[in-house]
Amino acid sequence: MMYHIVSCQSLLPEDLTQPRNLTTLTGEVLTISYSKGTVYINNKVKVVYSDQESSNGIFHEIDTVLTPPSFQKQSPVDKTTTPTLKDIVNTHGFKTFFKLLEDTEVMKKVMDPLHLPVTLFLPTDLTMAALPQQQKDFLYGLHNRAQLIEYLEYHVLRDMKVQSAEVIHLNSLKTLQGSDISVSCVGENQIGELYINDKSCRIVKRSLNFPGGTVFGIDCLLTPPSLGGRCDQKDVVDITMPCRRCSLSSSSDCPAVSKPKTVEKCDLPRRLLAVNTGCQSVCSMVIWKPKCCSGYYGRDCLACPGGAGSPCSNHGQCDDDHLGNGTCTCSTGFQGVACELCTEGHFGPDCKACNCTEHGTCDEGPEGTGSCFCDEGWTGPRCEHKLADGPLCVPACHKKAVCAENNTCVCKPFYEGDGITCKVTDLCQFWNGGCAKNAKCSQKEEKVNCTCLKGYSGDGHVCSPVDLCVVEDNGGCHEHAICTMTGAGKRKCECKPNYVGDGLMCELKVLPVNRCMQDNGQCHSDAQCTDMHYQDKTVGVFHYRSPVGAYKLNYTQAEEACRHESGTMATYIQLSYAQQAGYSMCSAGWLAEKRVGYPMSFSNPKCGFGHVGIVDYGTQTDLSKTWDTFCYRIKDMKCECKVGYIGDGYSCTGNLYQVLSTKPDFSNFLSQILNYSKASAAGQEFVKRLTNISIQSTLFVPDNNGLYENETLSYRDIEHHLLDGRALMLQGLINVTHVRTRLGHTLNVKGVPSLQDPQTQASSGYINDRYIIQPDILTSNGIIHVLQGPLKAPPPPPPSLPQAHKAGMGIGILLLVILIVAAVFVGYHFYNQQSKPFQFHYFKEDEREDTSPSDSTPYISNPTYEATPAPSSTEPPMENEDKHQVVAGGPYDLLQDS
Repeated sequence: MMYHIVSCQSLLPEDLTQPRNLTTLTGEVLTISYSKGTVYINNKVKVVYSDQESSNGIFHEIDTVLTPPSFQKQSPVDKTTTPTLKDIVNTHGFKTFFKLLEDTEVMKKVMDPLHLPVTLFLPTDLTMAALPQQQKDFLYGLHNRAQLIEYLEYHVLRDMKVQSAEVIHLNSLKTLQGSDISVSCVGENQIGELYINDKSCRIVKRSLNFPGGTVFGIDCLLTPPSLGGRCDQKDVVDITMPCRRCSLSSSSDCPAVSKPKTVEKCDLPRRLLAVNTGCQSVCSMVIWKPKCCSGYYGRDCLACPGGAGSPCSNHGQCDDDHLGNGTCTCSTGFQGVACELCTEGHFGPDCKACNCTEHGTCDEGPEGTGSCFCDEGWTGPRCEHKLADGPLCVPACHKKAVCAENNTCVCKPFYEGDGITCKVTDLCQFWNGGCAKNAKCSQKEEKVNCTCLKGYSGDGHVCSPVDLCVVEDNGGCHEHAICTMTGAGKRKCECKPNYVGDGLMCELKVLPVNRCMQDNGQCHSDAQCTDMHYQDKTVGVFHYRSPVGAYKLNYTQAEEACRHESGTMATYIQLSYAQQAGYSMCSAGWLAEKRVGYPMSFSNPKCGFGHVGIVDYGTQTDLSKTWDTFCYRIKDMKCECKVGYIGDGYSCTGNLYQVLSTKPDFSNFLSQILNYSKASAAGQEFVKRLTNISIQSTLFVPDNNGLYENETLSYRDIEHHLLDGRALMLQGLINVTHVRTRLGHTLNVKGVPSLQDPQTQASSGYINDRYIIQPDILTSNGIIHVLQGPLKAPPPPPPSLPQAHKAGMGIGILLLVILIVAAVFVGYHFYNQQSKPFQFHYFKEDEREDTSPSDSTPYISNPTYEATPAPSSTEPPMENEDKHQVVAGGPYDLLQDS
């Protein structure tokens, strides 16, 4: 089956009309040919039907089953048995690499049941034999066994058996060595071919299964990142020490960095008859010289652009070795970071010069053929002949087309169409426009622009990971930090031993322990803890001088002065800690145990003759002498609630929304609020009100036992749970008896007397018959009362016309009545004129206006307990989201007050 599948691209019927080779999932090749309207595979099998392209590919029906050539070569026994790993190694030529796996005992780790199944990427014997001799010497040297093991483990994927069909769909594959590798397709001319780590290594054998996993054969030795390109040079240097008297002692006078090799006789100077009476040591010292293998460069010996196997694509010279920067100097006709592109006017793999005249356009580039596309009216291989009678195309060709000799319109290169209409081909759609995998392709007209992604550098056709540790000054890490590249444009900074920090800032380790580092110093989790003692650069030590002047305190006065400052006299050890922390004070002072001294953290000739440390005057017997003094005081920790929280630092409470988020029993109601905020602007405003610490509010929250997860509240219901503008404790609610919600409707409040003493204040209550199970949860912007179940908002009032519409309708009716009365009057007058003689008539009209008192009773607001104004006579129209109210799954209380 795998011999019938080609990965990497969906080949449409028109794509099969071009002769090409396709690599199947088995790694074997299918030959496509086209003759007389029929597509042939391997010159024998016909394509009889092609289906429509689907989301993940296309299938073509053929008239015969394809048989892989490798299957035809197998014996009947091989076809029915699964070969062992040893059989695969011997049959397909992986003996060299496999022997390394055995010699280093990596194979024991590979075959450990803990790691099975495994996927092995084994270089062929030809690949191993073609390695540079320098690299062989480095890898096979016994002193480089650790590096060799990293190489070997970089070829092993543990705990996975990856097949050809899925390998390209995995973003990254973690090796046993710890680094990632990736498998990808290449391009239009090598459909089905798979490469490891971009285009540097091709898979030549696929899915060779054995009982413990599968094997892929590759044509390169995979190099772990920042490893494998090292060819460090080791030189052994002999140092001859000066002649000395011979000694029976076994001690050596060789330098610490060297080892004794031998002892030779020598002539002692300035002595008569001193021939060969002395001894001189010969010491051996190993000098390591950093060196990169050919095709590698930089501090970490990274591969040159184009890969170590073909640096600069074998079309230029790489600035390699340890001090090189990896820049390619391209040969004539080539350009690009890896010399992978042709200069303008050159074509083909060798970038030969085009020979088109000025009347033609050359098919240039590494994939170009060098053929000339002639301008209109010109012909010939080089477009060197002008046609006597120019072609005539009717209708006229598109501006991006030319009229060919046969009087037909042909679109210019990089355009597609029938010649009458031509549009630019979307080159970025196919293989990223020829750009690298780690590049962005953009196109303007027929010109493609490739730009490397962030973290990569290059011309867009070749993009190499940026090593920040090399590009920048120590990668931007502190001078006392070690910079290590972790990926493209990524690095980590680690402080050196005896320094602390994040790598960007490293400080010498200080002696005190920050008490805030443990349990936040007993402060609340939402409080900022500050260890004042830890923050003190003098570690609790401070200098005290008498108000009278310098050196005016005797020992007794010094003790009293420190007590007055809520401290004690500093000891010598405490002053030493302060000095090591960087404290300097060129002024002598009393210390505990009747000592005198002062700290210096830097050399100053005027202070202690440049001594660094404690300038110690020793223990004093005359306690009447006067000096300054050094006191010691342990500073307290400071706990301050973070912005938006209230409390003393040991107990902090956030706003309404934050408290909702931290209480698991409120999760269902919080989920309803979040859905409301996502659905409408009113919901977002509701959440803002919960987080606004400048406005005090009261929020009623149903717990999860009363509000089921599958129950849905309408947006009106949610708004009905909030009292805007004032935070009311339970007793305050009971005193009011009814409150107006953010929705504008009233909630009834009823208290429940204490069971022990009915005369005392209520310990709980009801809100619209919903029992308050937990009252008075304080927040920074209000109070939360937990209810037995959710509140239900009254239905919205029926829609009514606006006042302007009502006034307009009234005027219209009045005008209509006037017109009808006028018509009746005219008709009546006309009738009288026709039936009676002329008479004088007197008309009298009485107008009466009926008024009736309003039935409505005005609402009188109580400003003491209510924060919202009195309701207007007309209910404001509600928001449209009520149309989407979902009926709750639970029972509905028909007796609930609105």
